[in-house]
Amino acid sequence: MHPNKHCSLSSQDTFCNLDCVTQIILDVDEEVIGISGTVGTCIWDNKPILVISSLYFKTNKNNCGVYGQPKNVNSKFSKSWGVGLFAGFHGRSGTYLDAFGCYLKNKDRKLRPPMSYVVQEPEASLKLQIGHIVHTELWGSIKGGSPWSFLLENNQKLRKIIIDHKEWIYSVTFIAEDINGSFVTQQYGGSMGTSNHKLSEIILDVDEEVIGISGTVGTSIWDNKPILVISSLYFKTNKNNYGVYGQPKNVNSEFSKSWVVGSLAGFHGRSGAYLDAFGCSLKN
Repeated sequence: MHPNKHCSLSSQDTFCNLDCVTQIILDVDEEVIGISGTVGTCIWDNKPILVISSLYFKTNKNNCGVYGQPKNVNSKFSKSWGVGLFAGFHGRSGTYLDAFGCYLKNKDRKLRPPMSYVVQEPEASLKLQIGHIVHTELWGSIKGGSPWSFLLENNQKLRKIIIDHKEWIYSVTFIAEDINGSFVTQQYGGSMGTSNHKLSEIILDVDEEVIGISGTVGTSIWDNKPILVISSLYFKTNKNNYGVYGQPKNVNSEFSKSWVVGSLAGFHGRSGAYLDAFGCSLKN
């Protein structure tokens, strides 16, 4: 196998002169078994946005990348799996590739959904793996930012939460680890605070789980208009209490939710420059 076959680079007139298109051509017996990359901050319409800044693909026969540049890195991600488990990709895109993820087949063939079901109904696929998922109400704005959902697969455990905060909650980042020791990182929100905003980390022990959240919804000003954002967050685990992060400022409402060990399935919300809304997803 000639290595250039998998990592060939060619300029395309349909892009600007500084852009390029790279093709990864897979052999008949070759499969993607891992991806990694970085999330970076770029400027769009004079506002910072998060986009995929670099990608790297690993197959059972070769390594391909890095494509793009690990520039203004906000977070990193990495995921690997065995041969035969790859089901597809999902993400968000506009002018850029805004978000990227992968679909994997369940190792237990009795529980494995058909391919069309995996591609069209990713959340339903997760329900087959971890049981029925119940989303709590969304605390905060129902219109601000864009919707997101972070769901743990049945072989993943939440290991770290990073909160970017000062007067408000600007973003939350979740880091999960699977049984193979691979980490998946997802950030939701921006970094629009002043230069002295804070990054706080919650590092969970192997036997530690989040069993409750509480916080406040506050009123901030954006583009000379009042908006609702998450102004403070507090996390409770089966071993400790973490917070308060942010400030209960210009409080519009308060929220609180608790559950038993083993019930957390993930979180959901809305975000843009701030964390506009927040909720949790629980196993029924």
